[in-house]
Amino acid sequence: MQIIQKIVSSGLIAAMLLMTHQTFAQANNKNQLPIGTTYTSEAPGENWGTVIYFPQYHKAPGSKNGDNVNDKAERTQRETYEIMNYLVDEKDINLIMVEGELTGDVEQRERHDVQNELKALELLQQEYERLEAVLETNPVDREAQSELFNKIEKAIHNVERQIWLKGAPYTVWSQHSDVKLVGAENLETREESAKIVREYIYIKDRLKPKKSNNKGLALKLEMLKKLRDARDDEKEKKNDTDLDDLEIMAKEQKNNKAYRQIGEFQDAVAEASRLMKAENEVKTNKKTTVSRTKNPFADIDDTQTLQGLEKRSKEKIQEVVIDQRNRETAENFATALRNQNQTIGMLQFGAGHEEGLVNELNKQGLKVIVVVPEEVHTKKAKNSHSKMTVLR
Repeated sequence: MQIIQKIVSSGLIAAMLLMTHQTFAQANNKNQLPIGTTYTSEAPGENWGTVIYFPQYHKAPGSKNGDNVNDKAERTQRETYEIMNYLVDEKDINLIMVEGELTGDVEQRERHDVQNELKALELLQQEYERLEAVLETNPVDREAQSELFNKIEKAIHNVERQIWLKGAPYTVWSQHSDVKLVGAENLETREESAKIVREYIYIKDRLKPKKSNNKGLALKLEMLKKLRDARDDEKEKKNDTDLDDLEIMAKEQKNNKAYRQIGEFQDAVAEASRLMKAENEVKTNKKTTVSRTKNPFADIDDTQTLQGLEKRSKEKIQEVVIDQRNRETAENFATALRNQNQTIGMLQFGAGHEEGLVNELNKQGLKVIVVVPEEVHTKKAKNSHSKMTVLR
């Protein structure tokens, strides 16, 4: 890596990052920006442009939004949003490049999808607050209400989490008409990288300790688990109270305020579902998850052979998924700056690419200012907010 100057004082980053006389420390104290650390890396020779690079944790490949493995990614995107939003609002930095999207402008449909998700989230939050307030003063069945409120809160958080896991830049973009969002990836490399990663996952699956003698037992245990889950689901359904049940109870009690508010919340749920329908549909241009039931290495049992394949797979990951993508991302960022007649922009890319990507950006004549969110910096769990309060 080029000579890197570590910046440990927030005040010192002002001239480099914000290029104003206002210290970043003052901005940070005022806005409570969740920055873990920052540093800058100068290009050899003259710097003609500047990259503000945000190392990120993103949704784990093949995972579901609600999986615990994505907790860190959600926190990272929350923090990145706050910092990016500040730079857009206060410093007029309006070009953002994102990992995963093809080079060039990101489709406006993506912006529309996020805007709809944000509308759905806001609608659900507002109507839920009204429902809570009405049922608190006009209770129908407090135990049933409490159970229902827990479900509603989980559902709202699921919507919120879906937005965050898409990535902070999309939310910033959806809220600012003057922000331009561009992709970092070349099509051929993205497809080749996906293939390499799939093969690596398949090989790792084959290298997991084999318990061939216990296959029969494993199948029986799996069947028992499914039966138990089905039983528990049925039990939960029988003991469940949903909005319809509560609405019927309110009507029977002639609790008109509660009855009316429950109906309004149901309307809000229907509208939120309509807003999010397009986003939840299968998109043909998105990567699909790995199907572990179709492992192309299923017939290979020799451990030594599999280890050899694993070694080669790791080499491909380094060569293509990391090094080649770093190089192409740097080239694409420089091109995007020139195309937009800009000298500064933001880039969000995987934390695992940091050192190599910074080097490649420097080779393009770009000064790199790395802004590491707290979650990425500390790698420790941090309390999440119950609501998406940073969204406006």
